[in-house]
Amino acid sequence: MPCGRTPDSQDSASEDKAASVYLDGNTGFIGRSISTIAFPSIARDIQIGIRRHLYGRAGLFDLPITSTTSPTVATQSAAYAIKQLSDYKSRARDDKNMYKRVRKLDEQQMADLALWYESRPLPKVKPLAKQELKAPQLVNKGDPARAIPPCDICHGKDRNSTAGEIPVLAGQNVDYLVSTMGYFKDGSRSNDPGGAVQVTIKKLSDVEIEALARYYAALGGRPAE
Repeated sequence: MPCGRTPDSQDSASEDKAASVYLDGNTGFIGRSISTIAFPSIARDIQIGIRRHLYGRAGLFDLPITSTTSPTVATQSAAYAIKQLSDYKSRARDDKNMYKRVRKLDEQQMADLALWYESRPLPKVKPLAKQELKAPQLVNKGDPARAIPPCDICHGKDRNSTAGEIPVLAGQNVDYLVSTMGYFKDGSRSNDPGGAVQVTIKKLSDVEIEALARYYAALGGRPAE
């Protein structure tokens, strides 16, 4: 798989390795290998739109950008990211800006980008801060009275999700989580498999949505405000 360095990746020693991914056309299996290239070459064509202005260096929401609702994609499941890129391309997930940036990507290019971001680490969380972080009841108990299952059944515990196409929420940007849950709630986003997310989030209050967003941001070392 041809890869190459981007100008802004050369100045970061922490970006000296990246995972390369290939797709088996017969099985759809995603294979992985480690290269010494900092960033997939396809990113040179779209890095301004996808990497710097939307997601920041190394996939973290840490550079001046125009939107406060852009997501953090560091450590995000490659399978989930590939699905989202595919959904943007097919417009199953409607976003005009993202459609413009991904419409010409093929499956291999999406896979390279997705796995590169998956390989980026989240900020470290001090053990004491993690111990003091109190999870909202919805995270580990849900609300049986409203038929709301615990969030961690799918999204997992300790910064991990439980399946490839389920997103990692730990370390996500608060504003992005609040806005995207709002889109599921009002029906303007509907690309969740089986509509399971929509069914659950429609039952949540705005206060509960914000509490969950702040908790998951803090769980991954991101600002919870």
